[in-house]
Parts: sequence; C-alpha cells; structure tokens
Amino acid sequence: MTVVKRSCAKLVARLNARLHGLPKSLGMRVLEASDDGWLRASMTLKEDTHMAANGFAHAGSIVALADTAAGYGTFASLPQGAASFTTLSLNANFISTALADTTLECEAIC
Repeated sequence: MTVVKRSCAKLVARLNARLHGLPKSLGMRVLEASDDGWLRASMTLKEDTHMAANGFAHAGSIVALADTAAGYGTFASLPQGAASFTTLSLNANFISTALADTTLECEAIC
C-alpha cells in the first residue's frame, strides 16, 4: 500500500528560506515536505560544482543531498521545545552514478 503524503506550501517555503552554506551552494531545493518528517528535495548536477574528476557525480554531492533532506525532514518534525539535532551516523551504498545536468531527487522519511 502506498502512503500519500500531503505537502505544506508554507513549510516548504520556510525550509527553503533556511537553506544556507553547503546546501545552498550546491543548489538544493525542498520540493515537498510535511510536518511528520517526510521531505522531497532536489539538486541539479553542475559540471563545475558537483562532478568528480572522472566526469561522474561526486559521491560527496550525493551524500550531501541525502543528509540535507534527512536533516530538513527531521527539523520539520522536531517536537515542541526541541531546538536542534545532529546526524550521528550516515552510510551510503551506490548502485549507479549520474552526469552533469541531471536533476537528482531525494525522499527522506524521518
């Protein structure tokens, strides 16, 4: 059974306004989000920013998208009174890669 999440435009706007530092520099955008920790984000790979020397997507760029999506999903669902959190562990296993001008999307369920 597929669970359909309902995105909140105000939450998406609030999360996109918070983008700074690495996520902003890499061109990440929150596409959809809900206050129960579900989030969908994207990033378009640019030749001069996201690519490794071999011409394929740099793994760090992809992991940064995953970590940011999970982090912003967590932020959106923090309990009342909570002010912060941090990533304690992150593991990535890759089955493929991508080329420049490809838009990657990431879905996080936190």
